[in-house]
Amino acid sequence: MTHILAAPPPSITDDGRIQLERFAKSRTMAHRTVLRARALVLAADGVANHAIGEQVGVNPNSVRLWRRRFEEERIDGVGRVARVGVESRRCPREPWPRWWH
Repeated sequence: MTHILAAPPPSITDDGRIQLERFAKSRTMAHRTVLRARALVLAADGVANHAIGEQVGVNPNSVRLWRRRFEEERIDGVGRVARVGVESRRCPREPWPRWWH
């Protein structure tokens, strides 16, 4: 029998847990936010990242990232999307070309 060690549960205040549970049950929030909140509630209950990944349907590495982000940013980091890739080359103050309108 293989034992999977669980990472220590993130420190969550009672208010934070209530907010995460509300996010996890939401039918109007972004799907990614609901998944992350569900994963963090399970993590707070001491469930291992691998098991959380199976229950939520994501890669355990995603769970690790979400836990780390939650520890750093608290509830504000739950719905945040990390932007990766090349930034737009268009200057934000540059007007749109005439043919675009």
